Amino acid sequence: MNFTDIPVAVEARFDADGTITPLALEWQGRGLPISDVGRSWATADGQLRCWLVMIAARGTFELCLNTTTLRWRITRAWEPPTLAKVHNLRKGAPVPNNSPPVSVLHTDRYIRL
Repeated sequence: MNFTDIPVAVEARFDADGTITPLALEWQGRGLPISDVGRSWATADGQLRCWLVMIAARGTFELCLNTTTLRWRITRAWEPPTLAKVHNLRKGAPVPNNSPPVSVLHTDRYIRL
């Protein structure tokens, strides 16, 4: 997981009941559709609303909307695990000390392999 603070343009659906659903974002000049939206939350003061979103082959991101400025930012990013890394970990291969833990999104929660 990497903490970031990257401004992004986001396409989102704003429903009449106040529900906001991110649909796509512009990342490094490319439009990328969001393949899955996980859990969402708001800060206690309501200034930030955040979502965990997945972008196919790019990874999982924490996407936050500042409700005062209406600006979107990526605040955290998880690199997608490679198939070889996941396969080796599942087979019980030792993880080198300098390797970060591998996490994957599974039924609205992160699990550590």
